[in-house]
Amino acid sequence: MVRYDIEDGSVKTYDCLHDLSDKEIEYISYNKASARLVVVYANGNIDLLDSDDNVYNISALKEKSILGTSINQISHKDAKTYLSLETGIVEIDTREGVVLAQYLTGMNVYAIQFLMGKPFVSTSEGLYKVESVVDLYNQKTWTKVSDLIFTDICAFADILYGISATRLYYIKSDVQQFDVVPTSYFFKTIKCFDEHMMCLDDGRWIALFEQDNPQKPTIVSQNYAWYDCEYISGQLYVCDKQYGLIPYSLNESLKEFT
Repeated sequence: MVRYDIEDGSVKTYDCLHDLSDKEIEYISYNKASARLVVVYANGNIDLLDSDDNVYNISALKEKSILGTSINQISHKDAKTYLSLETGIVEIDTREGVVLAQYLTGMNVYAIQFLMGKPFVSTSEGLYKVESVVDLYNQKTWTKVSDLIFTDICAFADILYGISATRLYYIKSDVQQFDVVPTSYFFKTIKCFDEHMMCLDDGRWIALFEQDNPQKPTIVSQNYAWYDCEYISGQLYVCDKQYGLIPYSLNESLKEFT
């Protein structure tokens, strides 16, 4: 694992011999409230890394003492981190470094996101709205809001977005019906940042959403092989399969990142 400082350009590497608890990293996600990086390994082991490079290990997932190890998505609410699994949801307190709860759903959970403080759970049987985290224990209290199977969801600008069969849908917090975002493009993943949201295909199209106009994206045509990306202060940092970490800026007239 590598840390890159966008201010001074310095690079620090981490490995399982000197810093981390394991190898074969599968997911990395940052919890801003606790200022800790959540590192999930292929075998289910979990590290929490703080700004001073202290590592706090959570091995319960690896040791199979909680729900399975196959993770679909990582999301955050305050200092809590939620792992969406094939068998349910695991809730972790990243500040304390402990597993708080595990919710066995009997469904494949693709993602959990929070809209106006309420959990929305995307599963293999549809999308559900839950009144509070406490109610995750009792599925009888869940309200199904759509039969669509959303493989990825994201809460942005008080709107819940979801991808179902490569189409992008949205639902506002005060409405109970999904609408299709008016675009002819198809997407596979959603990335939410502080003031922007991106929907991506496999390197061909990027839809860039802004908080001021969250339903009319800027569509950017690309042809790159990117693993992942992060949008910071108008700069797009991408993990390119050939060239590594590369920064891009949006050229609005060309509708390209250059």
